[in-house]
Amino acid sequence: MTPAQAERIAQFRKMAQDDPDNELGHFGLGKALLEAGEFAEATAAFERALALNPEFSKAYQYLGECYARLEQREKALEVLRRGYE
Repeated sequence: MTPAQAERIAQFRKMAQDDPDNELGHFGLGKALLEAGEFAEATAAFERALALNPEFSKAYQYLGECYARLEQREKALEVLRRGYE
């Protein structure tokens, strides 16, 4: 993880902690973690964003990508199907 990625993650982590009901904060955290290769932690952030807003289609896409990178193929397919629907 680069210093820039670590700083970005810290910013989104603070945003998500300061406002736990802000789906964009959780989504941003998930995306930053995904880009840093922290797939397991990113899944939790995307799951929280989807719990707050089940219509957040891009969160389904990134969550599916995280599960795929974690080699959880069935979970990835399930998430991507839900997002498509």
